Amino acid sequence: MHDASSPLEVAVGDLRLRSPLLTASGTFNLKTDLTGVLDVRGLGGIVTKTVTRKPRPGNPPPRIAEVPGGLLNSIGLENEGLEGFRARELPRFAAAGVPLIVSIGGDDAGEFAELAAAFGGRPEVAAVEINVSCPNVDRGTAAFAARPAAMARVVQACRDATRARLWVKLSPESPDLWAFARAAEEAGASALTVANSHVGLAVDWRRRRPVLGRGAAGYTGPGIKPLTLRLVQTVAGATRLPVVGAGGVESADDVMDYLVAGASAVEVGTAYLRHPGVFADITAGLERFVQEEGIGRLQDWVGTLAS
Repeated sequence: MHDASSPLEVAVGDLRLRSPLLTASGTFNLKTDLTGVLDVRGLGGIVTKTVTRKPRPGNPPPRIAEVPGGLLNSIGLENEGLEGFRARELPRFAAAGVPLIVSIGGDDAGEFAELAAAFGGRPEVAAVEINVSCPNVDRGTAAFAARPAAMARVVQACRDATRARLWVKLSPESPDLWAFARAAEEAGASALTVANSHVGLAVDWRRRRPVLGRGAAGYTGPGIKPLTLRLVQTVAGATRLPVVGAGGVESADDVMDYLVAGASAVEVGTAYLRHPGVFADITAGLERFVQEEGIGRLQDWVGTLAS
């Protein structure tokens, strides 16, 4: 565990993190990951799977496929709903001893606001991540990625419902992403997560059918890093809000790339699914950079990319 003076410490707005490393929503399995597979004490924070008001079964299988450069996933926001999460999962997450960011999703602004109010007032929740960009559902979160005004209504409803930190997870598929970033800022967002998964497709040409049960799905992994890195730079330059980068992080070099491009922290997902020790490896790499490269404090490198 890093102390308060650790050079790895960063800040997302007024939220201080002992490390820039966060789990990406939907990739952290509570039932196994808090039982010795991952030492969560070295993380900057945990982002939960997206919680919806009612339980959701998710999309039909198969839901995950390996593809060149990463994974396609079509989980579809499977979760046990607000009441189940609060009763069974939230206490165990809170016991992990690291900042907890609860991801929420809904079909309309009212559902988002209800969830934001439910989690925003809880002392064990450091921030709420508003998932307005999941590509694997037909209603709600996917629709809000199409128009800045629709997304802004969701953010404003959440802001009216709580004074908690609100991170807004943007879609890489949204046109003019800078416009979405500014709309989220004006509506009361505290930070922006850039970005959710891209949309991709894998097919079985012999059967002339999609590989996954739903067809198109979210594409994640190292293949999307150059695309998301550009989006982080664009959004960081378009708004005063802190940015959390998410897309293809596998190494300490990847983390530093995102920091200099404008991200204050990063979320790691696909790499963790493939290699549970990736957080320890990245942390060791960052510590080595501090010692050997003269980096000093990671926070000082945020947004320093030459124009």
